[in-house]
Amino acid sequence: MRILIFGPWAITRARHGGQIRAANIVSAYRAAGHDVKFIGIYDPNNVPPLDTTRDDVPIDATVMQFVHASGVPWQISLWRSFAECKVLFERFVAIVRDFKPDVVQFEEPYMWPLVRTLRDSSHLRDVRIIHSSYNFETEYRRELSRIAGHFDEAVLLDVAQQEEQIARECDLVITVSDDDARSFRALGASRVIVARNGSSRVLPCKTAIRAVNDYLGAQSFALFVSSAHPPNAQGLLQFVEGIEQPLPGKLIICGAVFKLLESQRRKHRLLRDAEIWGMVDPEVLQALLARASVVILPKTSGGGSNLKTSEALLSARPVVATRFAFTGFEDWQDLQGVWIEDEPIMFWRRVAEQLRSERDPSSTWHESAFERRNHLLWEACLVPMVDALAQDLVTGAAS
Repeated sequence: MRILIFGPWAITRARHGGQIRAANIVSAYRAAGHDVKFIGIYDPNNVPPLDTTRDDVPIDATVMQFVHASGVPWQISLWRSFAECKVLFERFVAIVRDFKPDVVQFEEPYMWPLVRTLRDSSHLRDVRIIHSSYNFETEYRRELSRIAGHFDEAVLLDVAQQEEQIARECDLVITVSDDDARSFRALGASRVIVARNGSSRVLPCKTAIRAVNDYLGAQSFALFVSSAHPPNAQGLLQFVEGIEQPLPGKLIICGAVFKLLESQRRKHRLLRDAEIWGMVDPEVLQALLARASVVILPKTSGGGSNLKTSEALLSARPVVATRFAFTGFEDWQDLQGVWIEDEPIMFWRRVAEQLRSERDPSSTWHESAFERRNHLLWEACLVPMVDALAQDLVTGAAS
């Protein structure tokens, strides 16, 4: 089967959660024997050439002129521009014509105006259309607005209308959690499946482990890893508010989330004491995950499900998390080595217990738990998605 996938970013060097999921979706389809072409849309002013392929489509000056001249909020005009800017749209038409897909899948709702216009202009005749959702975006956008303290009702309404159309008009909707699946079904989606977020095995190289050990010595540390995703930073900020008791070890913060924390750092004792490493090489991150005394997930808001939860579980280190961080991973909350705490004082008390513990952190996991962890790997989590397409093949052959 020939599968054409549209995404709102390039995935050659996948860094943030959306890119990582999309890259693994492509791999899962290819492993099942399908011919897959991924088309990422990107801003050439912010994305290095090595992060893209010839198939990816830049948002160039012509498109941006269209966006700023449209008279509607730029977010709406940007995702509409893929279909309404003639030069750009013709490029997508050429891609469809050359590839001749059996299936078009679009990652996130912002690609829907393009796919809908391709369909309505008869370029996707007899092509199945799949929406791959990463959040129920209607609620997610409202949550971001609440965090920012600013509501752009036009944008919120546009997102809601897009998801309503997607639910009614797509052949299949793929979600990352049961909650998101229920939201799409409530909008009238006739076929919805859940393909949960996964991660890869934590396999640190000896050089990186040695470097981390040389720097940290025997000191215990708690690890927080996050992208520059506002709800993730918000959760940490909520949990450090008013906590003055120092930790009996380091708190190390990695990822682009540092951009959202720097301005708040002086206000909170735990952030002042923390080591903020920012963006680190994947090899270093793997070493930190393998070496951490405890991995923390203080998530309190945001849609979808958290890739960092599967990553933390696959690290086989103790995990202290909020219940919200386990959205999509509810079956793992009772695992030995996992502590769920929604009150900040108890959360940090659990973290402190792990930092003081003299036993090997990996000894908290039973052998059966190690076997269960295989279900958190991407290739396992995306099986429902691949199986749904296989069912389409059977159905199509029968018809």
